[in-house]
Amino acid sequence: MSNANKSSSGKSNKGESAESILQGFNVLRQEQRGIVAKIQELASERDEHELVIVTLRKTDAERRCFRMIGGVLVERTVKDILPALESHENGIKELIAKLNKALEDKGKEIQDYVSKHELAQSIDKTREINKNKNESESTNTSQSVGLLVSDVNSN
Repeated sequence: MSNANKSSSGKSNKGESAESILQGFNVLRQEQRGIVAKIQELASERDEHELVIVTLRKTDAERRCFRMIGGVLVERTVKDILPALESHENGIKELIAKLNKALEDKGKEIQDYVSKHELAQSIDKTREINKNKNESESTNTSQSVGLLVSDVNSN
């Protein structure tokens, strides 16, 4: 009986271990997605800054302009605001570079985790299953879309 208890408890520990390994992998992937989302957000902000800077460079330095600082609209001249915008844009660029490095490191960490826990084969099988499932769904979708289009055209 003790042997049976050991084997059944061993199986449950193995199952928990596999679940914890998968959970660890999912946590790493979620962290990676968070980094990517932040990079995209900052890239959008950087693009907005570039657009404003290009526009202000074409403007008279003594012209009045407005800038939102911490929810407060502040009136200044172009010559006062332009250096601050350029400085802020450079800070954003540096932060994006740091986040790209962190993204690269996180990718390596995920690769190490996958190889350490031998998840590569499981991931490949899951991707193949999902690919086949998506292909069959897209075939069904395109057929139904064709029916929908032919119904609309017949009226």
